[in-house]
Amino acid sequence: MITRRAAIGGALAASAAGVAIVKPPFGAWPSLSELQADFRTGTGEQRQIAAGDGIAVQMNTRTSLSLARAAGERGAVELIAGEASFQVSPLQSGSYSVIAGGGRTTTRDARFDVRISEPTVCVTCLTNEVWIDYQNQVKILQHGQQVTYTDGGFQAVVAVDPSVVSAWQQGYIICNMTPLGDVVEELNRYRPGHIVLLNSALGRSPVNGRFRIDDPDEALAQIERAFGARRRVLPGGIVLLT
Repeated sequence: MITRRAAIGGALAASAAGVAIVKPPFGAWPSLSELQADFRTGTGEQRQIAAGDGIAVQMNTRTSLSLARAAGERGAVELIAGEASFQVSPLQSGSYSVIAGGGRTTTRDARFDVRISEPTVCVTCLTNEVWIDYQNQVKILQHGQQVTYTDGGFQAVVAVDPSVVSAWQQGYIICNMTPLGDVVEELNRYRPGHIVLLNSALGRSPVNGRFRIDDPDEALAQIERAFGARRRVLPGGIVLLT
């Protein structure tokens, strides 16, 4: 006989499993929507694809995207997770769009970067001009401008250094007075397991430097030496940093 307590426990377990499939803890494995994507990259992997005539796409680590197939969505892709850089040539006919987090970034001739860091989508215009349509608002970005949007709408447009934003395409992370906590989260994108920074004060420390994305553990070692941090290594690639 199945008791009420057992039934409730089973339902909770099933619910937790369902949540884990949709949104895995620490991004430890791909979500269901990522697994169903047309193109995917694994941890530390990058990939170049052609998404149409005159459209070149470079996918960063842990990135998933699909070709839009709905009616009226020709000339578009959907970025499901991660980060990708898009080069749209004026030789292709008409405009080209990237759908991400409910927003749409469109151009006729530009290079731009789109990154999803849930719940935020960040768009950077690297050359020429793009326009972003989200929640019935439109933002136009010129070369060297960046904007983010969430459920609350657009944030302010800011000026950025395109070479820093696109450094991952040359295999680097560039930090200019970047809080250590943000650097650790960036390294987590490129290594298996997860680095957990347990010292909040240390996490606010500014970092300057250039790190290779194909060797995140060496970057971690440099951080340890520079800040006197200590690490504790656990199974599964988990690192506790204090």
